[in-house]
Amino acid sequence: MRVYIGIDWSEQKHNICFMNEAGGAIVEIEIKHKAEGFLALDEMRAKLGVRREDSLVGIETSHNLLVDYLVEKGYVVYVLAPAKVKGSQSRRGVAGAKDDRKDARLIADIVRTDHAQMGTWEPQGKLVQQMRAKVSLITFLTHSCVRYSNRLRAVLLRYYPAALKIFSSTHTKIALAFIRAYSDPDLAAKLTLEEFKAFLKQNHSMRSNWVSTYFTRLKSPMPASSAHLTATYQSEAVLLAGLLADSLAEKDREIKELTKLYEQHPDAYIFKSLPAAGLFLEPALLAKLGDHRSQFPTAAVLQAIAGSSPITRQSGKHRSVQFRKACDRELRFISQQWAKASVRSCDWAKTYYLAVYRRSHSKNGAYRCLANRWLAILWKLWQSGQTYDETFLLQQRALRTLPHP
Repeated sequence: MRVYIGIDWSEQKHNICFMNEAGGAIVEIEIKHKAEGFLALDEMRAKLGVRREDSLVGIETSHNLLVDYLVEKGYVVYVLAPAKVKGSQSRRGVAGAKDDRKDARLIADIVRTDHAQMGTWEPQGKLVQQMRAKVSLITFLTHSCVRYSNRLRAVLLRYYPAALKIFSSTHTKIALAFIRAYSDPDLAAKLTLEEFKAFLKQNHSMRSNWVSTYFTRLKSPMPASSAHLTATYQSEAVLLAGLLADSLAEKDREIKELTKLYEQHPDAYIFKSLPAAGLFLEPALLAKLGDHRSQFPTAAVLQAIAGSSPITRQSGKHRSVQFRKACDRELRFISQQWAKASVRSCDWAKTYYLAVYRRSHSKNGAYRCLANRWLAILWKLWQSGQTYDETFLLQQRALRTLPHP
C-alpha cells in the first residue's frame, strides 16, 4: 500500500493530510514543530500500516527541520514549487476557499497525480550544504555593501563631496577610515601634510605616490557645507562607513572560508577551468549545482531554474516570449555576474553579447542570453566530468554558426 502525505508547513505547526491512491483523505492531523510532533507523524504512518519507503511526502520547502527528519527516516520527499501549488488551487473547487487543512490535502493530491513527473528531494553532501550557506551569506553581504555604499555616497554628496574625490572608491579601507576619522569637512581641510602622512601610515596606506595624490585632492577647492548640514549628516556618514567597512571585512573572511571548502570538493577541477568565474563565482556555481547530476537531467532544466531561459506563451495565432520570473534568483544573479565577467576576458562571449545587444538593445537581456549559453556549456562539462576547452568550443561554434542575414 502506498500513501501520499501533504504537509502545509509553518514556523510553529504543520497541517498534514494522509491520502490513499484513490484520492481520498484517510486522516488529517496537525502537529507542532517539535520533536514530539515529528514522532506523531511517524506514529500515524505506522498505525496505517504503511512502510516509510511507500510514503510519498509533498512539502513546499526544503529548508526545514521536518524535511531533514523525514529524509533521515527514509520517507520519499518531493519539494513542490509554491507556484505549482498556487496554480492547482482549482483542483478542489472554484470558490476560492482556502485554509491550511485544504492546502495540505491539495499538496497530497498533487504528489499523488504528478509524482512521476517530479524528482525526489535528495539532500546535498555536508560540503555542499556548507558552501551553499556561505554563498548565501556572501550574496547577502554583497547586496548590503551596495546599499550601504549608495546611501553613504548620497550623504557625502549632500554635505561632504570632497570625501568622494580624495580616494578612488568608498569601498576601500582607507577611504572608510578617513570618513570615520574626519567626518567634519572643516577638520579635514585643516589637515597638514604631516598629519595626513601619519593618518595614512596608521592605516597601512603609506605609499609615496599615493600621499601627494591624495593630499592634492584633499586640498582642492570644493563646495563648502554649513555647520548645520555637517551636524545633520555627520553621524550618519560615520555610521554608514562603519557598517560598510564591517560588511566588506566579513565578506572577505567568508570568501576565504568558502575557498577552503571549495578546494576540498571533488568537482572543483571542473569549475576551476571556467574562464572569468573567479574567486567567488567558481565555488558559488559548484554549490548551486551540487552533488547530484540527476537534479538537472538536461541543460534546459538548469537554465529554467536559473531564470536565464525565457518562457514562450502561445495560443492560437498569439505568441509571446516573456521574462522568466519563477526561478532561483540567487543562481540567476550568480550566472549573470559570470556572464558579465566573461565579456571582459573571453572573445567569443563578447562577440555573442554584442550580437544579442544589437538586436535587443537591452544590456540585461544580452547578459541573460549569454548566461544561458554559459550554463549550457557548464552543464555539459559537469555531467561529463570534463574541463573547459575554449579551442574545442570555438571549433564547434565555427561549424554551427550561420551568417546573419
